[in-house]
Amino acid sequence: MNNSLPPEALRERLLRTLADSTDAMSTAELRRCLATVFAQDVVHERIYRSLEVLEKRGDVTRSTPGGRHTMWHLARPHPQRRRGS
Repeated sequence: MNNSLPPEALRERLLRTLADSTDAMSTAELRRCLATVFAQDVVHERIYRSLEVLEKRGDVTRSTPGGRHTMWHLARPHPQRRRGS
């Protein structure tokens, strides 16, 4: 488990991952993506906590569409979002 990542680096990667996705993503999906990027697992609670910080900043929003899984998406376009992706 990688707990040594700087929190802001983790949040930036979460924003990039959501920007690259065409759909909202669950916390578990984001965790799996980050595990691939960082080549090691990131604790689920760290992902969720980072997403909550981003939500308070107004960068992401959450929804629970008819289920127990929280879905996340960008609240506004991210500056590093690739056009045409």
